[in-house]
Amino acid sequence: GGLFCMNLFVGFVVDGFNNSRGATEIELQYTKTVRQFSVFRPRYDYFSPPPYRFNVALRAFAESTTFQTFSAVCVSLNVIFLLMDHADPVQAFTDFMLVQTWIFFLELAFEVLLFLVAYGPGSFVDDLWKAFDLFVTVSGGLGLMSGDRMLTLESKAFRLLRIIRLMRMVKPVRVILETLVQSLPQVMNILLLLFLVYSMFAVVAVQVFGTTKYGVRLGPTANFESYPYAMATIWETIGGDEWFELMYDTKVQWPECTPVFAPNDIYDYEGPAYSFGDCGSAIVSNPYFFATILIGKHVMLTLFIGMILDNFSFILDQVGSPEDKDWKTGASPEQMQEVTDCFKLFDNKKATLSIYQLPALLAAMP
Repeated sequence: GGLFCMNLFVGFVVDGFNNSRGATEIELQYTKTVRQFSVFRPRYDYFSPPPYRFNVALRAFAESTTFQTFSAVCVSLNVIFLLMDHADPVQAFTDFMLVQTWIFFLELAFEVLLFLVAYGPGSFVDDLWKAFDLFVTVSGGLGLMSGDRMLTLESKAFRLLRIIRLMRMVKPVRVILETLVQSLPQVMNILLLLFLVYSMFAVVAVQVFGTTKYGVRLGPTANFESYPYAMATIWETIGGDEWFELMYDTKVQWPECTPVFAPNDIYDYEGPAYSFGDCGSAIVSNPYFFATILIGKHVMLTLFIGMILDNFSFILDQVGSPEDKDWKTGASPEQMQEVTDCFKLFDNKKATLSIYQLPALLAAMP
């Protein structure tokens, strides 16, 4: 019964989240199109590449199929060799791994140098993948030069992540990765909302249970003595870590605790006088923990999961969307990119257009 009712409640939350996007097909299509315009909005580099003939020739070489294939093969071989590493290797295998590490380090350094000359230093600011390659090169070089084991292990771990760059060569994977990156602002908004809600519960807990004496679960690893400890304890509560024992511990009352640390004949307390005690609150404890579980877990986390599912649905729709020349079912990613390219011809890198430029834009659109 409890599982059925809770799933029914979660279903209502997710259904309300889906209804916020629209109820009819036209509303859903409008929501999708607005989101596509946000994903494919014009983006410009902060730094222009060098215009000289030598730099242009190097850019053509860096963007050629031959160089891209060579780079992909090197990344694949490097990942394969890194996955072959194991504990207690023989000396011959250690020497082989050191040689291949130097070879692929020099190859990556050559790529970084090529990008530096072809696109200029500003390319490492405009392109995060180039900046990532520069970071891997610098950390790998420091590890090899210094012989520091931690730097070497860190470099190996980041070199394994270069396989993601290789996966971007596959169109569906590239669309998924780019859409996930574009969805990060939504994720950050939900995380900020979660942080604010959990902070509210943490502040209340510090005020009410901050001085409560330790019990069965309330102790060094779970308490409300300060805001950081309260946030950690709330996260444990959301995860279901014996929250009911925390609830009973925070309801402790006299004579198991001292309501006020003041010398008198009632509580048999001897010591400095304070205005507080180490008792909990039997009135606040139950509503507080029930609200934490209901709002913090079953509402907020459900909204977070709903947002992830919504993004995943949008990603799948982008990947599997067939191209319709009449746009009756909406625009495909390729069509939206064509619109963006046409827009960039008229906006002078301002991301805005005058109303008088609209006819020219419509005439230039495919």
